[in-house]
Amino acid sequence: MRYSPLADVNRSNVGQLTVVWRWRTGEAVSRVEPGAPVIGPGKFEATPLAIDDTLFLTTPAHRVVALDAETGEQLWRFDPRAHETGETRLGHRFVHRGLAVWSDGGHRRLFYASRARLYALDAATGQLISDFGAGGVIDLLSAMGWAGNPDHVDNTSPPTVYRDLVIVGSSISDDVSYPGEPPGAVLAFDARTGRTRWIFHTIPRPGERGSESWAGGEPRRPAMRMCGRR
Repeated sequence: MRYSPLADVNRSNVGQLTVVWRWRTGEAVSRVEPGAPVIGPGKFEATPLAIDDTLFLTTPAHRVVALDAETGEQLWRFDPRAHETGETRLGHRFVHRGLAVWSDGGHRRLFYASRARLYALDAATGQLISDFGAGGVIDLLSAMGWAGNPDHVDNTSPPTVYRDLVIVGSSISDDVSYPGEPPGAVLAFDARTGRTRWIFHTIPRPGERGSESWAGGEPRRPAMRMCGRR
């Protein structure tokens, strides 16, 4: 299933490959304030998107960068300042696995989710798309109709783009239970406007399919929770 017909690199010349350039994130471990938990980058798990002569990728601290594929020069960077939004889970270490791209043939947008927000960026400039959502940003908690602590919802994986839909999941704790924590949801947004097109509740709400299984007809957290995890 992973076979490639490309033959430029083979057993006879693979040992001759050399590094052309390196690019470093420059992200360092730091403390927000004395005595506070250490906040720092986690594993670098993003797969760059190679489009024409540009590489687009996210960093462990949830920044988005565009690099010249030939030289490694940084063309632009977008920083959502995810480290300032509050508590981080997973040992106070960040991780982010990339972004998604959408194009209508004349305009290319980059979408990525970070700390319960969906961002839409202009691929050419790295600027927020002003006519998408609220100035280029969608509050995923508001979209799913939940008003709890945003620190208990995260997003580390790229959205999925299907035609004109941007589909986003949510990552919530599956080892620590917080009062009022959301059960997770999957949401789809219009790629042009950011309007919510549909939402799938992993724990059905009253009237939704499967809700009849809850005692008293009200959804409640089961002993082994269902999560809208990546």
